[in-house]
Amino acid sequence: MTKRVQALVSGRVQGVGYRYFASHVARELGVVGTVRNVPDGGVEAVAEAEEATLHEFLKSLRHGPHAAEVTEVATAWGEPTGPGHHCPGPFCQARAPECRHFFSRARPCLASG
Repeated sequence: MTKRVQALVSGRVQGVGYRYFASHVARELGVVGTVRNVPDGGVEAVAEAEEATLHEFLKSLRHGPHAAEVTEVATAWGEPTGPGHHCPGPFCQARAPECRHFFSRARPCLASG
């Protein structure tokens, strides 16, 4: 069953390639969602996929890339809503709090109009 999870990742996760890592893992797993820096120094990932796949994704988020130091991954589960925007490039990482981009292995990213 498809689910949605919001993960708030704390620790040293900005400036270490964490968003790139998360989007790469998500694309490998076929997860759809967003990843962005948040003002408190953490990273937010919102992802949709089969529940088992999301658990695998969260396991990767808890480890992060080599340079990261993840101290906590807080999660909130919900029902899937589907993508609302499309990303402008292959590594769909939001660069501003108001900017939401989606990553997907199932279809290429297309700039929204």
